[in-house]
Amino acid sequence: MRHKDWFDALVVVSWISIWSLLVYFLPYSVV
Repeated sequence: MRHKDWFDALVVVSWISIWSLLVYFLPYSVV
C-alpha cells in the first residue's frame, strides 16, 4: 500500500466525519 493511498483514505474519512458533524449540529445552529 502506497503512502498516497493511505493519505487519500484518511482524507475521505475526515470529510465524512466533518459532514456528519455538520449535519448533526446544523439544526442547533439554525435555532
